[in-house]
Amino acid sequence: MSSHFLSVGAVLKKARDLVQTGWCQNAYEMEGRDLVKRFDILGALEASAQGQPYRVYHSARFAVVEAILEANFDGEYVGDDVIVDWNDAPGRTQEEVVAMFNRAIEYMVKAEKEGVPF
Repeated sequence: MSSHFLSVGAVLKKARDLVQTGWCQNAYEMEGRDLVKRFDILGALEASAQGQPYRVYHSARFAVVEAILEANFDGEYVGDDVIVDWNDAPGRTQEEVVAMFNRAIEYMVKAEKEGVPF
């Protein structure tokens, strides 16, 4: 395990940066012909939280679910794979995924200010 632990916000920012560099659908991670690694949301979270306590990954994932639901929930049933379903939805764009990470980061900043334990 790493001797340097990241905050949940730092993991979210790192994941956002990975997706901003290269994003994909229908796979956690892939490498294009240009040799640029591309990540979906979960792949970026897992790569960013590697070596961190599970609690950090879990909290970052929770913030992502909150950001997706806050922006998209219309009262319909949301399946267990909300992150994957949202990432892989037809017509989804890289810009939307980056914006979602920004909402998740804002959610974590607000939660930390209000003393919500993560």
